[in-house]
Amino acid sequence: MESTRLSERLHEHLAASTTLPAEVQPAWVQGTLEVVGKFLYGLSVPSTWRLVDVQRFDQEKVLVCHWISTSEQAVCGACHTISHRRKKTYLVRRLQDLPASGLTVYHAVKANR
Repeated sequence: MESTRLSERLHEHLAASTTLPAEVQPAWVQGTLEVVGKFLYGLSVPSTWRLVDVQRFDQEKVLVCHWISTSEQAVCGACHTISHRRKKTYLVRRLQDLPASGLTVYHAVKANR
């Protein structure tokens, strides 16, 4: 299963074509991913989600956007009270989006339990 991660491609591009210091490159890659996420999904994705990476599986024709939730609070599904504490356990949810350019699009959202 061959896949391509956008962050890896950005790192390779920076290493080959720029004299940007190595300690600055990860911040540049993260900033580029945030711009891409806001451009593509700025009006439809909650503002507490941050795009971490985009992964493309060529053989299966699948595109997976990896998001992380930065929310500090959540509503309990059982008692509907607001929780202000962050747990150390995470849950990854996969949501299917509409197809784009012939690719099946999924969003993998990592959030606190």
